[in-house]
Amino acid sequence: MNRTLIAKILLKNKVLNEEELLRIVEQCRRENETLDGFLIKEQFLTENDLLKMIASELGYEYVNNPLSLYNESFSDLITEDYSRKNNVVVLYVENGILYVASNNPTDFEVFEDLTMMTGYDVVPVISATASIQSTITRVYSYDNQENEILSGLELSEEDQALLDRVESAPIVKLVNSVISAAYAEDASDIHIEPEETFSNIRFRIDGELKEYMQIKHEFHDPVITRIKIISEMNIAEKRIPQDGAFSIKLAESRIDMRVATIPTHYGEKVVMRILGNEKSISYEIDSLDIDDDIKAFLKKIITIPNGIILITGPTGSGKTTTLYSMLSELSTPNKSVITIEDPIEKNFEGISQVGINAKAGLTFSKGLRSILRLDPDVIMIGEIRDAETASIAIRAAITGHLVLSTLHTNDALSSVTRLIDMGTESYMVGSSVKAVIAQRLVRKNCPHCKVQRRLSHEDRLLFQDNSILSYYQGKGCERCNNTGYLGRKAVFEVIPIDEHLQGMIAENASYKEMYDYIRSQGTRLLKDDVLRVLKGGDTSVEEARKILFSNDLF
Repeated sequence: MNRTLIAKILLKNKVLNEEELLRIVEQCRRENETLDGFLIKEQFLTENDLLKMIASELGYEYVNNPLSLYNESFSDLITEDYSRKNNVVVLYVENGILYVASNNPTDFEVFEDLTMMTGYDVVPVISATASIQSTITRVYSYDNQENEILSGLELSEEDQALLDRVESAPIVKLVNSVISAAYAEDASDIHIEPEETFSNIRFRIDGELKEYMQIKHEFHDPVITRIKIISEMNIAEKRIPQDGAFSIKLAESRIDMRVATIPTHYGEKVVMRILGNEKSISYEIDSLDIDDDIKAFLKKIITIPNGIILITGPTGSGKTTTLYSMLSELSTPNKSVITIEDPIEKNFEGISQVGINAKAGLTFSKGLRSILRLDPDVIMIGEIRDAETASIAIRAAITGHLVLSTLHTNDALSSVTRLIDMGTESYMVGSSVKAVIAQRLVRKNCPHCKVQRRLSHEDRLLFQDNSILSYYQGKGCERCNNTGYLGRKAVFEVIPIDEHLQGMIAENASYKEMYDYIRSQGTRLLKDDVLRVLKGGDTSVEEARKILFSNDLF
């Protein structure tokens, strides 16, 4: 159980004084023993006494006899083996919440597992170990229990029949196998799209959608329903879009999935985003596949004591990876780093991470207001979406905090004008923003099959660079699945906000005036970095065109 929580409770209830507590904690460390286990063994207090204090501190219910709350309708939600192994037992469901007896209310991994397995939010009811084990014995001695996983929903006969199919082994295995395959192929998203006679399943790999398999149309609804169940969506509602999430353990890693559905002509389409599919990602600036000059700039800019650093780019352009790499560099024992994200895509030690919960009223702006009261040195905001969040972020930067965040704009300079368009005073933007960074991801040529080709006269005119006479492109081979590409590489546009540019922003200079100024300073823009990568043979003309001419950079 959480040692810090127990220590706080012991001091609050005057079970121990600080000197006694420090001595016992040190002894537990030496003997590799838990604090609660040591206290109970040495008879400082009983397990029941400790659990009652924990229940009071956390606001949970404590019961001596969990069997008194048990509803036999829900016994089949989890197996007896799982109950005994994790010392939990299902009690009842109320208002869509599953209550389980547990002797460790801080074992969040178990509660997440239960949420995924049952489809319910889980709340612990605190009981002693012996009482829980006794209840487990009694619970699983009952026979012929009904499985009521979705008893809180009013299902039609058609939906109930569908549910019976969904819980069959083939459908469960099919969903699990699709997720496993996507994870194995480093996919970022899974698309399940209904057509007239079949459903198409595609993976987004290296930014491109690729077909994985087709399934018969008759299996579409059961598959979608299975995904909606584990994502905690309403399976009876098929007329409106829904959002959900779940976690799954694959290859010794816990993977978070974000799920969205939308009704289409032939049925509901589902897209599952795989968060934390990071087998090929190292969240360290030195490990990023980017130019050395950019690495040096990122390391330098995060040493400033206060101000805003903005990263801009479309969804899937690698902004989060860059932000996390900067946070990893900033996470030191002498700094308090807090993030507010939607959703949290990777957990970091030494960083306090807050996930947005719009249903509960936790928005970026409300969360950010609370974070400012927690004495942070560094704040990361997943995205500045509205005027209120922008205003709070700028005030935080002006009052001594380093703020990292993202915006959705075409280029770096546009993020400055976007903040002003949101209603923020231009002089505040000029004084708070210290750097703006735009980035994209280009697919890398497969090193095993790339060949040199001559650049056409038309392309030289398009790129406005007569020095490029040739380029490389992958032909396609087994190692790149005959695509010609293997992996992706980030390209950047980095603009430090110097004193002159600060003044221009404060005086509401036009975009063109600011653009002409940064160009006169020799600033390397996104176009320059894309052409640098093209010249180096890392990407193709096709990718360069895609990045450059889709963003009006010329």
